[in-house]
Amino acid sequence: MLTSDHWRTLPFRFDRRPIYEWAHEHVTMPAVIERQGKFDWQLSRHFMAPLDALQDDAVREVNILAPVRSGKTLMADIYVPSIVAREPSSILWVFQSDDMAKSHAETRAMPTLLSVPAIRPMLPADRHKQRSTEIIFANGLPLILTGPAVSNLQSRGFRIVILDEPWLYKGGIIGQAQARLGDFVKQDNSKMLCISQAGTEDCDCDRQFRTGEINEWHIKCLACGHAMLPRWTAHRPDGGRWGVVYESEKDKAGMYSKRQAIESMRFVCEACGHQHTDWKATKLAWNITGEYRCATERNQRQRSFHWTALIDYPWPELMGMWIDARNSARVGDLEPTIQFAQKRLAEPKSEATAIQQTREFARSATIETGEELTDKWARFVTVDKQQDGLYYATARAWSKENKGESKRLEFAKLYSESDIVQFVTKHKVASPTISIDGKHKVMIKGVFVDAGYEPNGDGGVYEMCHRNRWGSLKGTADRVYWHMERGLNGRVERVGRPFSEWKYKDCRAGKMGAGTEFCPFLMFSSDAIADRLDQLIQKGLWIEPLDKDGDLDREYSSQMAAEVRRLVKDKENPGREVWAWKQMRKDNHAWDCAKMQVLVAMNCKLIT
Repeated sequence: MLTSDHWRTLPFRFDRRPIYEWAHEHVTMPAVIERQGKFDWQLSRHFMAPLDALQDDAVREVNILAPVRSGKTLMADIYVPSIVAREPSSILWVFQSDDMAKSHAETRAMPTLLSVPAIRPMLPADRHKQRSTEIIFANGLPLILTGPAVSNLQSRGFRIVILDEPWLYKGGIIGQAQARLGDFVKQDNSKMLCISQAGTEDCDCDRQFRTGEINEWHIKCLACGHAMLPRWTAHRPDGGRWGVVYESEKDKAGMYSKRQAIESMRFVCEACGHQHTDWKATKLAWNITGEYRCATERNQRQRSFHWTALIDYPWPELMGMWIDARNSARVGDLEPTIQFAQKRLAEPKSEATAIQQTREFARSATIETGEELTDKWARFVTVDKQQDGLYYATARAWSKENKGESKRLEFAKLYSESDIVQFVTKHKVASPTISIDGKHKVMIKGVFVDAGYEPNGDGGVYEMCHRNRWGSLKGTADRVYWHMERGLNGRVERVGRPFSEWKYKDCRAGKMGAGTEFCPFLMFSSDAIADRLDQLIQKGLWIEPLDKDGDLDREYSSQMAAEVRRLVKDKENPGREVWAWKQMRKDNHAWDCAKMQVLVAMNCKLIT
């Protein structure tokens, strides 16, 4: 009679234990790995679900998007020997370069395979072949480690394809690698594993990750047990911040204090506000109680997993990187911000979205409508005209008591002049009095339209402003406009301002009826007003509603990050650099509307 011990010695017995349990018994980590010795998944329980997905016969693709140095390649290191020992298959492992493939073969892949007793007899006896990037096991099945060159991917088919850091590949390489699965796809037993840090939005790597069912690692509050994403920063419904919170004063140059930020850093619960500190016990508890939660529709065949560095990386190091990134952004260098998001948060990031991340607005959960605001607030509407009768409009309220403070009432897409009139009526805008040419006092309904596009003609901006008693504005590259004003000593002096004097614009210039219709017109320094807008945002005086997951809200946030301040060569003084605003994306209408709001508030002396 066979006992259980006899069954363990039978050669045909198949070990179906989870990969991490099998590896804990059989795999020894090589010397180059930080945690040497036997593989221990208990210290990184977020590895379990991706490894289970790799072992699930119903899953065809597994994508892992994770920070650098977080063990994502380690999962491939233990997956490969598990396949070789328990489910012999042909394996193609693609790295970002041939040199990386060779280095990984010598320092990690081969030492790991040699540590498994069941695999050692299957390896080539020649020690030189053991260091090769092409290993043929005793059963005839290959393990190929290679770079991403197209020529390397156009040979035989493989049942297992592993892609390491595909964010670095050229366009189309992921598709070429998928094609190497060949007939195994038809047999429905292929497997592809993509492990990477983040790249840019909508790159091949990002699209590959988003094709799968996205599972986000959630941590649990040590006080209330609420499960939440380990976000770097976010807002609660009441306007308060959760995630990483810190205090850091700025010096005279506007740079943040790294020491103060590190000392005050804590992670605030989304639900109860409990403050978690960077203790070993905190991360240990998060590791034990953490879990993946699906963030998209279920997709059994393609599964994606994501976590951030907050769960296992020293927080002071992360905060130091973040403060360096913020300070670099202040002088126009966004690369550290992009690198922080891609490498530490494993979030796709480009220059455009980096601007959006660093341009932080003060938020309020209770912003009243124009009807609810008291007389202590002045309301204006600014409009940016586009092609095909499309208008972008922003309504804001400006405090008459706290100079410079304003609240966004609404941002809207409008499609006709009548839509603008209804929008204005809804928000009960102010009617400021202006002085034309320093003489004629004229009251304008508090609506101001950008005259940079289609200003003339029957359907032009000037005609529309004339009909409705609105003001027309136009930004220029000039830095200053000179005004003749009487000073305190009674003398008339020349004073520089970032806008011109109000003038009348002939709506019918060059056409029949010229000189019969006029509208108020003002030119302003686009860069100087943008500087003032940026200052209001930095000081927390530019108040926005809480973010909402709507198309128009996302469009507003994107457009408000469409321009960035950069050092550029001075056209008038070669060899000298000056600060100027550079447009990073075509759609900057919300930013233009915001600049016009600042301009009007300055004219009405609502900004000091």
